[in-house]
Amino acid sequence: MTSAAQLRQVCSGDLPALLALNNQHAAALSWLEPASFASLIEKACFARTSGDAEALLIALDQDAAYDNPNFAWLSARFERFVYIDRVVVAEHAQGRGLAGALYEMLKREAGAAGQMRLACEINLAPPNPGSVAFHRRLGFEQIGQATCPTASGWVTSLARCERLGPPHTLPLRNSDTTARIRNTTKQIHATLDAAPAMPLKPRNAAISAMTKKTMA
Repeated sequence: MTSAAQLRQVCSGDLPALLALNNQHAAALSWLEPASFASLIEKACFARTSGDAEALLIALDQDAAYDNPNFAWLSARFERFVYIDRVVVAEHAQGRGLAGALYEMLKREAGAAGQMRLACEINLAPPNPGSVAFHRRLGFEQIGQATCPTASGWVTSLARCERLGPPHTLPLRNSDTTARIRNTTKQIHATLDAAPAMPLKPRNAAISAMTKKTMA
């Protein structure tokens, strides 16, 4: 099993190998170009790896400037949270407890920073029963479902969270913020419905612009 001592902060020299690891699992994680991957690492409140780029976990807190529909969904509902954007373990390193060790380290650091909620999403289409089982073992509970836009279309996701404190300490977004983000979601749906054949880059640019306006 992996110990915390074997986990370390991602450094610039890790980026090429970790990007390759990410893109080997792009169907589950989403493909990233070098610049966008480096930007994601910079935004992260937690970016850890192990060994020679054998695993990766990236998480962002509520203050990150992150154009992501799942992140926006959480922002509409919670004042504070840590969003687990992606976790991946190389095939040759699986079975050693790396993913669990990364989650435990994140849990400790998030708790020390005063965070009360870890959150992630799990795709229902296509289904990912292994991830559901893994997160259930770690104590994550379902908090909702949403259909979010991606570069390839729409993916229905199951959001799960683990509380790091008592329920009454978990602040919710106010109704005005929630209403603004729900309205943006409707605008995104309308944009895609009006132009179903829109090329991916213009479509994603439109989604990004609407998300930025809402979160400003």
